[in-house]
Amino acid sequence: GLTINPNTGDVDPSGSLVGVYTISYLIPASGGCVATSVTANLTISPRPTLTVNPSAHPDLCDGDSIALTLSSNVPGTTYSWSATTHNITGSYIASGDETNINQLVNLIDPADEGIISLVIIPTANGCSGTSYPMTIRVNPIPVINDVTVNSAILCSGSNLSIGLTGTPDDSNLSYLWQAININGVSIAGGMYSGTNST
Repeated sequence: GLTINPNTGDVDPSGSLVGVYTISYLIPASGGCVATSVTANLTISPRPTLTVNPSAHPDLCDGDSIALTLSSNVPGTTYSWSATTHNITGSYIASGDETNINQLVNLIDPADEGIISLVIIPTANGCSGTSYPMTIRVNPIPVINDVTVNSAILCSGSNLSIGLTGTPDDSNLSYLWQAININGVSIAGGMYSGTNST
């Protein structure tokens, strides 16, 4: 278990096993002084290993909550965490020491993505474990801003064209639409549903 430098008597904690030790040093007789022994007790504690559930937080939507559960292989472990944010409202608590991190997140600009960069550190018996970084993305709620049609009134057999624009205006925005048949109107040679913007 215990690694000691034979020349200096120094203990190497990183090369020693976890446990409680009693160390005896003998100072030899010298210059007319008798030999003296010194005894010391030493405890080597394990560094806690942090487990975060889920290990990779899924993306959130504006108004969702972070839900992280923290645990460790060492009983009595405490946790501290800190966060830097982009486009997240000031009501978000940027640091704490909870076992579970549960917070509501809201975007400052509802049309822009938010980022939360977390760093979590476990501590047990005065020993800090390896820090655990995590990035959480908060996506804006998509909004349809405009719907255009080629004509508000159509004759039987005419083509209907509908265009959609929304926020956020990026390539990840898609649409789900469905045509509902009412008053005996039928769609011939066209689509009743789709995911494109026109």
